[in-house]
Amino acid sequence: MEQLKNWLRRGWQRRQPRAVTAKIWKWPRSNKILLGLVVGVALGLLVERTVTDPEAVKTFEWWLANVIQPLGRLFIRIIFMIVIPLIFSAFVLGVAEMGDVRKLGRVGLKSMFFTLLLSGTSVLLGLTLVNVLEPGKQLSAESKQMLTEKYQGEAMPRVEQGQPRRRSQTPCSASFRRIRSPKL
Repeated sequence: MEQLKNWLRRGWQRRQPRAVTAKIWKWPRSNKILLGLVVGVALGLLVERTVTDPEAVKTFEWWLANVIQPLGRLFIRIIFMIVIPLIFSAFVLGVAEMGDVRKLGRVGLKSMFFTLLLSGTSVLLGLTLVNVLEPGKQLSAESKQMLTEKYQGEAMPRVEQGQPRRRSQTPCSASFRRIRSPKL
């Protein structure tokens, strides 16, 4: 309460924005992130435009597949390892600090409503964009054939992994059928 009185007495004092200096380590974090984004896009475009030698392209693809991609996967896994417990602990602490369990009912209902609303909106937006933009429709037949040949070896095991097995493919299905339906 005392802080509120002091705030009302002093009035609203806006913080002066920090000037961007040449010392990058003193920049605000948001500016550093934006700078990293711009530098990454610029380097990506530069490499795409300048690397044309087939041997250099192979070397670059190897570098991406064996160095950059594993580092990216590691980074994402570390982020998930940190974020999921953080969200869980935020929920637990939020419930613990509520004090009154009756308030939890309304807050819980509101949070479920907004979660479902935002999830439904994102699914609806994704389906709408896929149906309107139709990604891949503009690819030529040659490009489709090349991509099919290039990724068929990687994609087939994953597609087969997601499909349920037929009864005749299981090792014990023949003996099981004999037990279930004996010949008369």
